[in-house]
Amino acid sequence: MALTKDTHREFMLDGSDRIRTVKLAAGMVVFEGAILQEFSSGYCGAGTFDAILPTAPTCGLAGIAIERADSRGQNDGAVQVRVRSKGIVRMQVTGASMRSDASLDVYALDDGTLVTADTWDGTTGIYFGRILEWIVGTWCWVQYAGRRDAS
Repeated sequence: MALTKDTHREFMLDGSDRIRTVKLAAGMVVFEGAILQEFSSGYCGAGTFDAILPTAPTCGLAGIAIERADSRGQNDGAVQVRVRSKGIVRMQVTGASMRSDASLDVYALDDGTLVTADTWDGTTGIYFGRILEWIVGTWCWVQYAGRRDAS
């Protein structure tokens, strides 16, 4: 479900995490903890994500906002927000339910919803990362890297 308020995220700090500043597209409200998509324009935003085709290498995951930002009434790029663009985050993942789910691909449907590849319908969402470890229920540690940090 898309975020409607700031949401604290727990990160596993293993030394691989990276923080970047990104420019927002106009008209965005970004809550702390929101997953951000980078558009082909180079600006970022939250909300429901359009499916990103492999033929669109300039689009994809930007990271997770570590602060709130509001670009309503502003031009593209006028507002910046800091994101954790690479790391390991503890989040609920729809479709994850057991230890053997470790290493499954995960997609972000919107700025607050993650699903496993086998529950992803392919019409909305962006590639987010992989389950590093299943914890309990649908809670997992998920390793991710924004498109500028992917190796």
